[in-house]
Amino acid sequence: MDPQQTQHTHQQILKILRRRLADALRVDESDIPPQGVGDLTNALFLLHGQFGCLGDYNVTVRALHALLGDLLWAKPEAKLDAENSMPVVN
Repeated sequence: MDPQQTQHTHQQILKILRRRLADALRVDESDIPPQGVGDLTNALFLLHGQFGCLGDYNVTVRALHALLGDLLWAKPEAKLDAENSMPVVN
């Protein structure tokens, strides 16, 4: 996959995971702090058993790593808001 397709895939997976985590926690997506794909996947497995057993976790993480490479563990870039010194995600 070329870098542009990988980035698009990363963004789509990130959106899906944020939505699933929000559903599992019964909160709004805006209440979830910016996290990477790997962190959101871990949270889903730890909180809700979202995808099933530990073997499924291993298969899921391997598949995501095959699709995304190092983007699996990439953190969203954040800028500091000048007024509150709070991170603002692009």
